Amino acid sequence: MKTIAVTGASGFVGSAMIASFLLDDAPLRVLSLAHDDLDGSRVRQAVAKALAGFGGSPDRVAAIEPVAIDLTKAEEAAAVLAGIEADELWHVAAHMSYDPLRIAEAFAFNAVGTTRLMLATGRVGRFYFVSTTGVAGPGDRDRVGQVIPECPLVEFEAINPYTVSKAMAEHMLWTAGAERGIPLTVLRLGSVIGHSRTGWVNDTRYGYYSYLQAFKRFLGREPVFSVDIDPDRTFPVIHIDHMADLCHRLRARTHPGDREVFHICDTSLMTVAEHFQVFEEVTGGRIKIAFGPGAKSFNQVFNKVNADNNRFMGTRHSFDMTKLGEAVGEIPKLERSGLEAVITAYVNS
Repeated sequence: MKTIAVTGASGFVGSAMIASFLLDDAPLRVLSLAHDDLDGSRVRQAVAKALAGFGGSPDRVAAIEPVAIDLTKAEEAAAVLAGIEADELWHVAAHMSYDPLRIAEAFAFNAVGTTRLMLATGRVGRFYFVSTTGVAGPGDRDRVGQVIPECPLVEFEAINPYTVSKAMAEHMLWTAGAERGIPLTVLRLGSVIGHSRTGWVNDTRYGYYSYLQAFKRFLGREPVFSVDIDPDRTFPVIHIDHMADLCHRLRARTHPGDREVFHICDTSLMTVAEHFQVFEEVTGGRIKIAFGPGAKSFNQVFNKVNADNNRFMGTRHSFDMTKLGEAVGEIPKLERSGLEAVITAYVNS
């Protein structure tokens, strides 16, 4: 029986990953590493919902065992990790902040804590690190149109503590893994959206869903909602089921690389304008989405609060996925029908 250790297993991405792994017929033991879920009730509830979203039985959560750990407390964390032996360690948890004043916290968790997790664990067959396509930055000024390579970056735009600390973590893990002989797979996720067929999503309100939440709130109440984002930027997104499928196929390889970086996005990405047009059409024209700060106070407040997300979400880059294609074969494609499912499910929830 394989043992998988996971951080962040109660979140949208982590719970979906674990659900997809548990749906495999192979017996599996899952260790959920968290500092605030001592009895495992929260992670089991989250994974049960994800299993239902994927059409599986919630009974499979019995395979999950909670492990109490705080990665920011070095000595205590090291003592716990020393007793863990895992065939795979999936590090999904992250310190997510756009606030420059919280850069020390972001580095402590995302870079230092992440590397501690790799090095202090008793045995790690392969370390999977969930990073973000955001490490490259938005592609402003002289970086417009660049193709981001599948390797640790030496050139990138530093836009917030989250992306900078993730970029640093990639380098630290790359070096530490090589020195200790621990195989490493870095997964730069795009913004993860709901299931491509059912639209299933948990209660997330971040990233892509910050827009859907605002649009839904003002449906039928305001004729126009303005978003202060460049409509020609691309949203690098991936459906949750597509992400889970790619992770499953990466796990199933017989000869993975010692150290590798993959961009986990759908292909045929759409612009911001195209995404929002689908929302308008799915909701029957009950709201018009415009671009700019807006004239009304509710719009200005939204765009002020969401300013960092507006910059983080859209990109003028494209992402090299050559190695991913070689590793797993066909890469899932973003289709209008998938967006329609996501928007319909969210608006009706």
